[in-house]
Amino acid sequence: MKQWSFVISQQHSLSQIWEAKDLQALAASQHPKLVFIYTGSGFDNLYAFVQRWLEEKLDNVEIIGVTTGGHFMDNSPGSQQLMVSITLFEQSYIQVLPVNMQSSPLSALAINQILHHTPNLSLVMLLSTPVDDPLLDVVLNLQLPEQTQLFGGVASPVHPTGLLCGSDPLQSGFVLVLIQSQNLHCRTFSYTGWLPMSMNRRITDAQGSWIKSIDNLPAFEVYHNYTTIENDNQFAHDALAFPVLLPRPSLLLSRVPVEVNNAGHIRVAGDVLTGEDVSFGYGDAHRSLACIDDWCTTLADFAPQVLFGYSCTIRNMLFADYAWQETMLPGSLAPMSGFVTWGEYSSVKGKVTLNNTSLLMVALREGNASPIYARATPARMARTRPSLMSRLVNFMHVASEEFREHNQQLSTQAQTDKLTGLYNRYRLDSELLSLLHQASAARNFSLVLMDIDHFKQVNDAYGHQTGDSILRQISELVCNQLRWQDIAGRWGGEEFMLLITDSDKTQLTTVLKRLQQSLAHASMPFGLTITCSFGAAQWQPGDDERSLVRRADIALYNAKDQGRNRFVID
Repeated sequence: MKQWSFVISQQHSLSQIWEAKDLQALAASQHPKLVFIYTGSGFDNLYAFVQRWLEEKLDNVEIIGVTTGGHFMDNSPGSQQLMVSITLFEQSYIQVLPVNMQSSPLSALAINQILHHTPNLSLVMLLSTPVDDPLLDVVLNLQLPEQTQLFGGVASPVHPTGLLCGSDPLQSGFVLVLIQSQNLHCRTFSYTGWLPMSMNRRITDAQGSWIKSIDNLPAFEVYHNYTTIENDNQFAHDALAFPVLLPRPSLLLSRVPVEVNNAGHIRVAGDVLTGEDVSFGYGDAHRSLACIDDWCTTLADFAPQVLFGYSCTIRNMLFADYAWQETMLPGSLAPMSGFVTWGEYSSVKGKVTLNNTSLLMVALREGNASPIYARATPARMARTRPSLMSRLVNFMHVASEEFREHNQQLSTQAQTDKLTGLYNRYRLDSELLSLLHQASAARNFSLVLMDIDHFKQVNDAYGHQTGDSILRQISELVCNQLRWQDIAGRWGGEEFMLLITDSDKTQLTTVLKRLQQSLAHASMPFGLTITCSFGAAQWQPGDDERSLVRRADIALYNAKDQGRNRFVID
């Protein structure tokens, strides 16, 4: 596996570069070749000339053009001139799948079938035009085979056309490069360098890439309170320094705000989910540079043959020369090429993720590690003294973490039932209001009141300690039987409230039957048999908190009146 990269400023320089780099042997090779042409000036006459020239010179070649905010190669700083990167695969096969969202869109399901029926699919490279909701809906629903990794980037929106695959321009779409191999090895490094500067808030309403509300307040109102950024024609530019941070399992994602509508909703460059935590952050260039330096040191043993890099344009704007240092460090290990992106793609456990503001480095090798391919162990970066800004950012981060931990403790105490560990009535009220705010025909939910049958008799006969033990045991049982998105809390005494989200009557019935069966098989103190009665009400247009609770309460009364140990759905 080999890679060559070079910058071209004029047509006549291409032949000179070809001879200087001794690429005649490459032209004669029948192994697959993947060419990226990175351009900062669109697909102009120079681009067309270079593409034709390479198509005539090379056999078994795939050429992809990408508009960028800058590009880089090896251990050289970035450039805006047209750059060519040629990667030769000696133990792999490649196929290219362009998807035009305007003329011939493919569903995620159709693409997933292709991915899962491609033998020995080791790696997928993903390049896309600037994202919108239809594109995200396809890309983020891709499901990779277990052994397959994915990486890539989003082209710059500066020019009307972001990608060119062969002669087919893509103004809205993406290109998948499928790399089939039994002997391809990959190491990745992804880092944002952004630190949370605020306490965690909660997204209470989101759709696609729009954050509608945070803690039931208009999203922009919360964002403006932290940043003082105004909703004017400079919003997208000013917001670059203050992305939205989303702590998801095993990774921290960042989302750059790009616009605000009249309702105070914020659109970000990526997907957001109702119910997930959110905070706001600021970047620390020195910390980021130290992390990539450490990764390069450990990467030397991997002995990469080629590297691909993707650096978000926001890093260049905010980190300035630091951003180019980040991309130059890995270039001392192996030939490297990459570009300045408007988003970075990677995969976690087969699912595609899109990040903003991050640096993504991918090291590849065919075959076993060999010192032949490692240029040298990279010289350690000079550990310069952190700037005043870096120290201030670190101070704010530590202070924010201390405040966050203290606030989390207070929040947990204020919203949690001490005996059972479930949400208390205060938190249940808040969750119910949030669900009512989001509810629609397409996003239905149900409210269930659950009452332990004859609980007073148990308390009187066996004591309050036994009663408390039963309450805790039933609480644990309920949590184990509900889905992660459902909500359970102690409504009062021996009564619980369950909020079953995204459920119709059939799904609700399944949940209630499962709870009944679990109770029937539960091992209780003193061999007691404990049953519960359930009253459920499905949300209907026009319902408010009182009407929904009242309907569930009436259903619960009917369940008890009919003999207990049963459920009634209004």
